[in-house]
Amino acid sequence: MNQSRLSRRGIVLACVFLSFMIGSAAAQVTSPGNNKPLPPSAQKAPPFQGGGNVDLGPMLARIAALEESVRKLEGRLTADDVAGTYRWGYLQVSIGEDAVSGRANHLEHNVSGGTLTLSSGGAAHFSGREVGFAAGLPGPTPREERLKEQDEFDATWTYANGAIVLTVTGDNGQPEQVNFVGGVGGRMFFTVHANPLDGTTTLVILAKDL
Repeated sequence: MNQSRLSRRGIVLACVFLSFMIGSAAAQVTSPGNNKPLPPSAQKAPPFQGGGNVDLGPMLARIAALEESVRKLEGRLTADDVAGTYRWGYLQVSIGEDAVSGRANHLEHNVSGGTLTLSSGGAAHFSGREVGFAAGLPGPTPREERLKEQDEFDATWTYANGAIVLTVTGDNGQPEQVNFVGGVGGRMFFTVHANPLDGTTTLVILAKDL
């Protein structure tokens, strides 16, 4: 009878010991891929050594700068972010007329470049010139329409709902609005306009001159 009790007690103790060993092994942190336990020093974070007089100002400043950069990259801009000087790239494709007959019979490509400055007070100023012109004529009589003069104009601008609204004076003397969208990181905007009346398509890209 005593031997039977001792035998059962030994089995119970062995089971408890085995469960303890399995639990300890499962609790160990393993490295990914090979299921081998990491050394004890890598299984917990080292104690904080800074004491109670740590200056967190530099770290908080870097976090704030990072949040500011992310805000601009996501396109959440303000008018102050948008203000500045931009490189102006202009491409226009249009249907040209023959110099003699006046009939529309070829394509013209006009490329202009310059700078557009958006001041913080809402004023805008453009300065640039035509840098390229090409006309594909079917006949033997080419035309030279390259503009040599510097082009400048003043305008006003606002920024709302992710778009720069540039208000300029049109050829008829009336105000016209041009909407630039995009705002990639607050550095690039663009506009595309197709005029069905004369077959002209215009692309303008603004890239901020940082």
